[in-house]
Amino acid sequence: MTNKTALVLGATGLVGTQLVKELGNSKIYSEIHLLTRSEMKFTDPKCIGHVVDLDNLSEYDNLFKVSDVFICLGTTIKKAN
Repeated sequence: MTNKTALVLGATGLVGTQLVKELGNSKIYSEIHLLTRSEMKFTDPKCIGHVVDLDNLSEYDNLFKVSDVFICLGTTIKKAN
């Protein structure tokens, strides 16, 4: 087991949700920081939620001091059409 930390943007979407499950099951990561637009409950004790304004990410530069960053931002099919 290693002691890496991860940061996930887009953790509440389809891809992000699956990624968070995989990271949570992994023995590689001890902490998973999740940047969201609204308050969320996470059942995995490794997950630490942070409500942020995605238009002002520079205000949260301290959250980016992690081993790995995963970006799963996207749009809904309805908005993409």
